[in-house]
Amino acid sequence: METKYTSSNLKKCIEKACKELKTTEECLNYKVIEEKKGFFSKKITIKVQLKKENNIDTNEINESKKDSEQKEENKISKLKDKDGTIKVEENKIIVKNPKEEGNPAIVTPSDKMKILIDGEEIKSKTAIYEENEVEIEFEEEEAKRHLDITLKDNNMKAFISIKYEPKITYKLENSEEVNKLILKEKIVEKVYPPKYTSSEIKGELGKKGIIYGIIDKNIQICEKNNCDDILIAEGSEAVEGINDKIDIKFKTDRESLKLQEDKEGNVDFKSIGSIESVKIGDVIAERVPGKAGKDGKDVKGKIKKHTPCKKLILKTGQGVTLKGENTIIATIEGKPCIKSNVFYVYKVHEIKGDVDLNTGNIKFIGDVIVFGTVKEGMKIEAGNSIDIQKNVERSKLKSKGNINIKGNIIASEVNGGGEDIIKLKVLENLAQLKKILLSLMKAVEEIKRFNILGEDKKDGEIIKALIENKFKTLTKTCISLMTNINIERRNGDKENELVGFIRKKLLGISPVNIKYYGELDEIVKACEEEEDYYKQNLNLPVNINLSYCQDSTVESTGNIYVTGKGEYVSTLVSNDSIYFSNKESVARGGCIKAKNEIKCSKVGSSAGVSTRIEVSRKGHIYTDLAYQNTLFVVGGMEYLLEAPSKDIHAYLNSKGELFVDKFKL
Repeated sequence: METKYTSSNLKKCIEKACKELKTTEECLNYKVIEEKKGFFSKKITIKVQLKKENNIDTNEINESKKDSEQKEENKISKLKDKDGTIKVEENKIIVKNPKEEGNPAIVTPSDKMKILIDGEEIKSKTAIYEENEVEIEFEEEEAKRHLDITLKDNNMKAFISIKYEPKITYKLENSEEVNKLILKEKIVEKVYPPKYTSSEIKGELGKKGIIYGIIDKNIQICEKNNCDDILIAEGSEAVEGINDKIDIKFKTDRESLKLQEDKEGNVDFKSIGSIESVKIGDVIAERVPGKAGKDGKDVKGKIKKHTPCKKLILKTGQGVTLKGENTIIATIEGKPCIKSNVFYVYKVHEIKGDVDLNTGNIKFIGDVIVFGTVKEGMKIEAGNSIDIQKNVERSKLKSKGNINIKGNIIASEVNGGGEDIIKLKVLENLAQLKKILLSLMKAVEEIKRFNILGEDKKDGEIIKALIENKFKTLTKTCISLMTNINIERRNGDKENELVGFIRKKLLGISPVNIKYYGELDEIVKACEEEEDYYKQNLNLPVNINLSYCQDSTVESTGNIYVTGKGEYVSTLVSNDSIYFSNKESVARGGCIKAKNEIKCSKVGSSAGVSTRIEVSRKGHIYTDLAYQNTLFVVGGMEYLLEAPSKDIHAYLNSKGELFVDKFKL
């Protein structure tokens, strides 16, 4: 029989073979069959065979080996019989001590319990003997119930979560008698806390301030079991009111009608005229009633205000009457229009041909429609709108309503708004004068404080010196203001109080008669009184629509719309905004002035024609293309364009600095 043995060297292999075969080295035949040498270890394997001359029987060797193994097992068994033991029976721990050289019993606690051996807690494997005093304590918590309420969507919804945790009673689980035992617990009983009642849940809601929109059927669900994020209360959303609407039954002279309402719900129709006539009994407009809204309420009972519907009031003027509550009808034949929420029908004066020497000048209280041309030297004054189908040549037009001119305006004067144009000029002069006087008083105060001109200088002399050197525009502003006031109030009344102040204290050498510079404050107050008077007497803004004008003056209290080729060396003045709606229109030469906004397509020419575009401090100027020598003026600050540019936007920033955004061509 051949046997293989492996070890770290040959000597150990032989010793191992001799021990196992119960013989000596001299009785062995061996041969090295494998040898491995590593960096840190060495391994050798030999093949061993007993020599034939050896009288030992192989079977005897095997029997001897078996006897040895049996003896080892018997020895281990006897040792085990001597070990201590532990078992659990009916919730009691029974321990037996070891005999002679036996090992003691080992006990290990679980996570749910605490074991005290002789009063000391153990947390890992520990030897235990019969004489030890053992106490077992289970981790038991009282039954609990949790209720959580969450508010969402700005207190419009409340959600509830309820969780019940029972009290659990444990005992030790029975086990067999062993040397090593991991104690295990067994659930004896689960006692749940009492369920939340409907009244308790409502009480918790009340503590959170939830008093509205409580859902009873969901409360019943929460009474029975655990629940997670159940909707328990929901508020009611506000229902917004639907505003009244005005259905205008006639076509207006604007392509798109945008109605704006004031705080009282009145629609500001500005001044909207029609492009067609109506007959007696025709419906001019109807009010479509809206619907009332309703307040909402969140789950805490807080009212969510709704936007009430706006009630529009139908107002009637000349030529119309109210039929029922919601309908306006015409009482005369004429042209309908709307001014400041009031509906009118004006009589229409129609000229089938031209306005010339044959027709004479036209002055009419209603609308004037001219199907031809207004010839040289003629005048038209209308109490409402003017509609010219062809051209206006070296003539004057003046109206208190909108003006529409489909042809060209050549060397003419067009005034939309009537006397309001002069009133607006007066208001502009008053604002300029107030600003100058306030700056003048401040300058006098500084000079007196630092005694710049000497102590012997009187206030009047200081004021005159300042007017002549620093405030040179004062005299020009005063003369313009006096002229416009006299034109506007040409009714033979006694001299205006403000005009009297200007003559006696601001013009010529009259400033030297001022004893104290505070007298200028009287003029400022007089300016404010005049402003109130003119603002109260202003009529509605009037719009002008034109195609092309040349060498003309066009003034409007409202907007000016240029729909055709544009303007050439003309003056366009608007108290609101000026719009060049045609992309091919050109503003070449002259002055374009508006209060709020100016939008142009092309300005100036490649030859550098001087063109002035002006708005107030809060105004904006937009041009698609502008050539050199175009002057942009915003709030009195000027910017001269030196090179052709596109996409121009001129405005004042928050610091009052003039900005001109542009791209050079």
